[in-house]
Amino acid sequence: MEFRRAGSTGDPFWEAFRRRHPDVDVVVLPPERGVPSGSVDDVLATRAGLVEVAEALTAAVPGLVVPVELRRGVRPGVVESVGRGSARVADGPRVLDALDLLLAGATSPWRIRRTAGPVAVLDAVRGLQGCRISWGEAHEVLVVTLTGGALDVGDAADELIGER
Repeated sequence: MEFRRAGSTGDPFWEAFRRRHPDVDVVVLPPERGVPSGSVDDVLATRAGLVEVAEALTAAVPGLVVPVELRRGVRPGVVESVGRGSARVADGPRVLDALDLLLAGATSPWRIRRTAGPVAVLDAVRGLQGCRISWGEAHEVLVVTLTGGALDVGDAADELIGER
């Protein structure tokens, strides 16, 4: 982000405004980064990728179920794929190691980062897809959150959300 000296915005409108109203402080923010546009096929492909990951994780961890759904994004026309699930797991570190290997050995490998502590966390990213797996020793619960990134599909969003 670029900062300019007070009174020098580079925009003729704001330059005139500053001259006429020197007692008013104005902060001009850069344009908001938009959500990438996508097609219905892109959304369905992202969801299918998350379902594949959810099924692999479910097969590796007894009792884990990770339903993947489409939900509305932050603005009209935006759709996100998300999945959440949890299971009681007594040996979390061993399970996290196994899931780390599972994601690293995927056909299209994930970039993986592990964090140790009272709550051990495995964060993985692959394109628009994200996977966060955490395990807390105090409660022996493994929590999985899958995200597919938001895509702007315009008017098709209502139809996609209704297809759950």
